[in-house]
Amino acid sequence: MFGFKFIKVQPTEHVILTKNGKITKEGSGLSFFYFAPTHSLVKVPIGR
Repeated sequence: MFGFKFIKVQPTEHVILTKNGKITKEGSGLSFFYFAPTHSLVKVPIGR
C-alpha cells in the first residue's frame, strides 16, 4: 500500500537493505517492512 512492502526471508537466505548506498538492515532470516521507492533489496542464498 502506497509503496510500503513486507519481506520475510528464510534462514537460508541473507538479505541486505540499502538506502542511498548505505546499508540499513542486513542479516539472515529477517522480516521487516520497507519503503520500495527509496530502498534497494538484495537476497543471496547461503544454504545448499
